Formats: sequence, C-alpha cells, structure tokens
Amino acid sequence: MKWIPASFPVVFAILGLLPAMAFGQSFAAVGTRAAGMGGAFVGVADDATAIYWNPAGLASGSFFSLVLDHGSAKATPDVPLGGTERSSFMIALTTPALGLGYYRLHTQSAKSPLVLLPVGDGVPDRNLSAAGDIRLESLVTHHAGVTIVQSLTQGVALGATLKLVRGIASSQLVTAESPEAALEGPDAEVLGRASNQFDADVGIMAYGGPLRVGLTV
Repeated sequence: MKWIPASFPVVFAILGLLPAMAFGQSFAAVGTRAAGMGGAFVGVADDATAIYWNPAGLASGSFFSLVLDHGSAKATPDVPLGGTERSSFMIALTTPALGLGYYRLHTQSAKSPLVLLPVGDGVPDRNLSAAGDIRLESLVTHHAGVTIVQSLTQGVALGATLKLVRGIASSQLVTAESPEAALEGPDAEVLGRASNQFDADVGIMAYGGPLRVGLTV
C-alpha cells in the first residue's frame, strides 16, 4: 500500500482544478467591531455584543462591559430591480459570567417583478425588465434576554442566551418609481403580523494565547 502516500499530490491537484464556490455570511452586522468581520466575529467576540455573536465569548472578556450601538446599511444594485435596507440597535450590560441585553434588527427589501423580453432594439442584453408594482417586504425582530456563561476547562467556555423574541413581518405591493423610492416612501413604515417566541443562542469558545475558536448554534 505504499502507493497511497504517493497519490496524495495527484488527488490534491485534481481537487485544485475543481471550481470553487463561495458564500457570504448571513449574520447581521450587530456592533461596530463586528461590522467589518462578518461571521468571523463569532470567534472573537469578547465584549457585550457577545450576547448576540457568541455568548461564550464573555468568559474571556473584561470584568465589566457596556455597549450602546446603532448601525444601518443600504444596498441598491446597478440595475433597478431591487434594494435592501438593514438596521440594528443594541444595548447590553455584561460580566464574564452573566449578561443582560436587548437588541432590535430590521430588514427591509423592495423588488420589482421581472418579465422576460426578447433581445432586440431598446432591450438590454440581459433581457430582464421591471414591470408592475413593487413588492415591499419588512421584518422587525425585538430580542430581550439573559446570558449565562460557564467555564468547562481552562480556556474553554460554554454560554447561552435565553431570550424572548417578538417578530413583526409585512409584505405588500406599493406604487413607486423604483425600489429605492419604495424604501424611502411613506408605505415603508407599514407593519404587518406579529408573534412572540422563546429562543436560545448557544455558543462555545476555546482560547489560548493568540488563538481563538468559536461556534454558535
């Protein structure tokens, strides 16, 4: 079976020729420090924003942390077919073993219905065109909870945030010149159905020297 080690370079070369796929993190950017790090902040969180990113991160943080944060982002593509707005607000007070916090997340999107048109005079190559009213969708969630952290061994901690979540969702058709105008119009403030649920975020953090590894469920 001496041929097995010799085959490793061949296998790796074949894998390197395969097309790669990349996916962005789905985390909202809660907290200024996390805004430029995306989901990687799960393994770094050590301030009060850890109650959202990774509750176990409080174990390696400061003895006392207070965070008051507000952020917003807006994305409008080059073609006028859709747009998205996101905003967040958080207030949290934490110690290495206990945390209290509240945060609000708001995501709003506007999309134009699409129709397929034959490519020809006056029609873009991409043969997509906006038609009809614009669908405006909104989701607001309020999270209020308590975070508990327990050290398992030296350099390994487990944490959980137990919280009450109130969600408010709406979907409607509005008349506007573009998705961007729909997001800024008066109809953007209309809210829909609401519901309340209990939820839990569980995280584990391993740290030692410059190395930190985190996982959140």
